[in-house]
Amino acid sequence: MPDLILLDLMMPEMDGFELVAALQANTAWRAIPVVVVTALDLTAEDRQRLNGGVEHILSKHAFPPAELLARVGALLGETRKAQK
Repeated sequence: MPDLILLDLMMPEMDGFELVAALQANTAWRAIPVVVVTALDLTAEDRQRLNGGVEHILSKHAFPPAELLARVGALLGETRKAQK
């Protein structure tokens, strides 16, 4: 099991919304933290579709790449601490 899933909502075969729904449908996968990193401007409906299945939503445009990586690293560290 992964410690964390870093997810872009725009994928070629299955979009991120479908993946989050599939994770939530499987009881063994529900506990995996999901962090969405997206360039999309999410609507209220988009956020509602992700509600409950995502720990954080980070906008690619809101942070310079180095800060985005630092935030993701910090979230991964938090997840690993919580699992101990």
